[in-house]
Amino acid sequence: MGMTIIGISLFLTVFMAFIMRIAGNPHKNIILENTLPADKINDPQVVDLANKYKRKLWQIALVFIVLALAALFLKYDSLLMTGFWIIIMGSTAAFYGCEILYIRKMHRLITENNWTPQVKPVLIDTKLIPLKNVKMVSWLWLLPPLAFIIAGFLIGRHALDGIVFATLMSLFVWLIFAAGWYFIARLPVRPLTDDASVNQRYNDLTKHHWSLIVVVSSWFTAPLLLLPLLSFNKAGAGGKALIVVFVLLLLGMLIFPIYYSFDLRKKQDQLISQAAAPRYYGDDPFWRYVFYMNPDDPRLMVPNRLNTKLGINLGRTSGKIIMGLVGLLLVGAFFFSLVPVYLFDFTSDPFTMEVGHSIAIKAPLTPSADIPLTKVKSVALIEKMPNDITRTNGLSTDNYATGDFRVSGKSANLYLDRHSKPILVIKTAGRDYYYTNKEPAKTKALYQELQAKI
Repeated sequence: MGMTIIGISLFLTVFMAFIMRIAGNPHKNIILENTLPADKINDPQVVDLANKYKRKLWQIALVFIVLALAALFLKYDSLLMTGFWIIIMGSTAAFYGCEILYIRKMHRLITENNWTPQVKPVLIDTKLIPLKNVKMVSWLWLLPPLAFIIAGFLIGRHALDGIVFATLMSLFVWLIFAAGWYFIARLPVRPLTDDASVNQRYNDLTKHHWSLIVVVSSWFTAPLLLLPLLSFNKAGAGGKALIVVFVLLLLGMLIFPIYYSFDLRKKQDQLISQAAAPRYYGDDPFWRYVFYMNPDDPRLMVPNRLNTKLGINLGRTSGKIIMGLVGLLLVGAFFFSLVPVYLFDFTSDPFTMEVGHSIAIKAPLTPSADIPLTKVKSVALIEKMPNDITRTNGLSTDNYATGDFRVSGKSANLYLDRHSKPILVIKTAGRDYYYTNKEPAKTKALYQELQAKI
């Protein structure tokens, strides 16, 4: 687990530094969230400030890379996960803080040199409005991944553990993409130049790329939560092939939107260069701290200043609610990932078993097991877990394993401290249970008690 967590931390840190440096590259006549006159975008002072911003991002990344590598020496899972969150949240805050700082510096440079571009009146293109969605990818292409999700549930509902949860998560992700398509279709147009032909091609290009990203992403993600369940039930080459497909889909989901967004940005700049100059509507004051806040703008979703993705208008009440929900989800993920491992690490007896008319096994934030004694086929003590173990819906770290797994092809519940031996195995007809107490003597005592009752 440690190497995986550190690897994710390193990847996300470098990835964010790479992505956020884009704000330092001019798009139209915008750089670092500020609009300049077209003839000032390549001024030496502007270029120098943008380069300093990019260098600062890599300096910040280097600091958090060192912190991530230092986390390898943390002993406890809880401290490792805490370090992971500190690196992710800390680097995100540092990167955005850096961007905000240089946005303000660029604004100060513009003000000191009196470079504020002339505001032009809003232009309404009556020909463009009815044609704004002619190049969008049809919503019908969202139906095949939905059909795949439903078919996967119908086929695997009686055979696959965790199929209901995986289906619900897949439907939730699909709904996000469907909502994205809807908002792209509703996005009003605003002519960016005085050239109607450029405006039409720019809009067609943007709507096409965004809608294609949404549709293709839904195709990639629809099977992502279902394929692991299928691979758990396939032995040998079949299971390995499904895992390979899963990894390829995951890479595709990450790479395609990024590549296509960069392709869009490049083509947008080429189109804009064909016009005399972009129109400036005086909207810089509404971009505050890289967020758009305009209560008078009816749009909920707006293109970001780089025109590579949609953002939320925080000037609207609904935008504030959505941002608040996102924050709550992040806080929930933070506590959900940390609380169990802290309880495991610093509770004297996190895994408990009581033997009466049935066997009750409990662990923090893990579904409990209640096994009637009449259904127990055998109990045994083993010193080592089988090699064929696959997690279906549980927690697996270097120190602990809890939740639903498949062990040697059979459904199993694990309640294990990996450093405690022996392991108590309780076998029933449909499911096996693996248990350890932190104190090996208690595990042995429970085994003897079960031997006497069965």
